[in-house]
Amino acid sequence: MRKLNQTWLLLLFFLVSSLVSAQDLHTQQLSKNVYHLDFASSYLGGRSESMLLIVPDNYAQNPKLHYPSVYLLHGYSGNYRDWVKNYESQLVRTANNDQMILVMPDGLYGSWFLNSPISESS
Repeated sequence: MRKLNQTWLLLLFFLVSSLVSAQDLHTQQLSKNVYHLDFASSYLGGRSESMLLIVPDNYAQNPKLHYPSVYLLHGYSGNYRDWVKNYESQLVRTANNDQMILVMPDGLYGSWFLNSPISESS
């Protein structure tokens, strides 16, 4: 039941906070605080994308609390895993200390986070 609640809360958070109409969402808990999300969105032309979330320890126990979110964007040629790969323990500590959710979307290799659904051939 706890895993279902966590998945539901993450789904709700994602849909409301990013205003993305997710058609297909898959979540995977990588550690106590880190979640991997794969989703397809009509806003992105149905293309599948990935992101990581870091939530505070008490996130699942306090479903009615509103948490601020901070989006961490990777650099050119990076990906959504770069922040966790290099700074996971510091980010988890920050999420807990400041009671916030950290969101690390994938901006693709050279898109500069402009994931337009319009193909270049149009």
